[in-house]
This record gives sequence, structure tokens and C-alpha cells, in this order.
Amino acid sequence: MLTQEAVAAINANRNRMPLWPWIAFLCFLLWPATVRIHPAVALFWLFAAPVLIVYIWRWDRGRRTVKVEYPDQARPASYATLCRHFDEMAGSQRIWRIKSRTAVTDAKHNAGAAYNVTRSTAAFRKRLPKFIAANIQVPVIATTSPLYLFPDCILVEHRGKLRRLEYGAVTVESSTTIFIENGSFIPTDAPVVGKTWKYVNKNGTPDKRMKDNREYPELRYDLLRIRITDLIDDVFHISAPGTAGAFQADFAAMRLHSCPATDIEATGNAMLHADHN
Repeated sequence: MLTQEAVAAINANRNRMPLWPWIAFLCFLLWPATVRIHPAVALFWLFAAPVLIVYIWRWDRGRRTVKVEYPDQARPASYATLCRHFDEMAGSQRIWRIKSRTAVTDAKHNAGAAYNVTRSTAAFRKRLPKFIAANIQVPVIATTSPLYLFPDCILVEHRGKLRRLEYGAVTVESSTTIFIENGSFIPTDAPVVGKTWKYVNKNGTPDKRMKDNREYPELRYDLLRIRITDLIDDVFHISAPGTAGAFQADFAAMRLHSCPATDIEATGNAMLHADHN
């Protein structure tokens, strides 16, 4: 289990100076001496030094690693469901993190969109933070400060340090959004709900006066918003339909498990965006 004391020990270990670079530097300094002694000694050192460095690296990493054990009874059923739906969400053809969103002043020349959105691809995976060894791999949400979802708490990695939070300290919201895709890659797992054009009239028809008036599909994405007061407020677009809502429901169950009195926030608003990268 990851207590506050265990997280403090992990942070302290992260700050400990590694020894293996010094050993590698010493091996490098000894190389000329082995050449002067005898070619056979130099040949032996050529093979022995890398083995020594790897051994010290593994020993060094081991002494800085905190081991955590989660037996089956320490993992609630709601956590197993959360992990399953996280895997489904992570399997989306595309996940984007929204970097900025600005209102459009000339919708006619912006495919009729209400907003310009800049975004970057994101990957949701299962892994562990550095210097933690455990019998499980945990879901990681790729927010600006990564969130590691353990069965008993959440670790947020911010400015090189880990901070322990209860599930009740993190707000997860889900909804859907209609997005006008003008990029080269169109995920096929996202429902196509309409179409528009690069230059569009107020009534939604294409402006035939414009050359190269390309047609753009309108896709419905799941929207996932992650918030931690004064730390994180990130929004993701997820192409696989229904996965963000399922994950949000599981997260709400984990919040109730760790903090029964916490109110769970959700939203069902849809928004219309356009992407201009």
C-alpha cells in the first residue's frame, strides 16, 4: 500500500545520487593503465568493465526502488472495472489532449466552426513511476502532470516529485463533442455525424465561389476532462465512442469507495470545434 510515508521515501530515493556514472567514469580512467600493463589485461577489462557497470546500475536502481504489494483483497472490484474500461479507452485509434481553444471570428472561412482548437496526440498506457516496483501495472493518464491510478490512491508526478492524492481530490467529467476534422488522419472508430466544407455559407451549404473547397467530416468524439484544483485542468478527445463515459462512471465509484461523501461531477454538454494545427 502506498502511504504518505512510502511516497516520501520514494521522493527521497529519487534525490539520491546514482553511483553507476562514477563507476563508469572510473572504468574509463583505468583503461589506459590496463593497456600499459599487458594486452591480455586490457582485453579482459574491455569485457569486464561493461559487466561491472551494468551490475552496479542494477544494484543502484534496486537500492533506490520502493517495493509495493497489492494482494487481490486490496484491490476493490471497482478498480478492476476501472482498469478494464481504461484499456478500452486507451485502445482508441486516437486520443488528443487539447492545448488551447479560441473563439472563431470568421466562421465562414473556418468550416463554420465556433472554435479553433490546437491539440496534440496523447497515449494512455499502464506502467509504474520510476523507482516503484509492484506486482501490478497501473493506468496512467497523460495529463500535463501524469496521474498514476493505484488501487488505494492516485500519484501525480509534478516537477520531478510524486504527490499522493485520494480519488476524491480528482474530478473526472465526461461528455461528447462534435469536431470538424481537417487533418490527414480520420479515425474510423469515431462516428461520423455530418459533413461541412472549408468555406461554408451561413445556411450550411458550400460556398461555390471558392476554389479547392474541400469537404470535411464532422465526427463525434468522447470528451474527458481531468481536474485537480490549482494543478491540472486537461481536456481529451477520444475517438472510441462510450469509453470516456464508462471510465468516468468507474472513477466515480472509486471516489465513493475512498470518500463516500464526495459529490461526483459530470456534464453532458456537446460543443462544436474545428482544428487548425
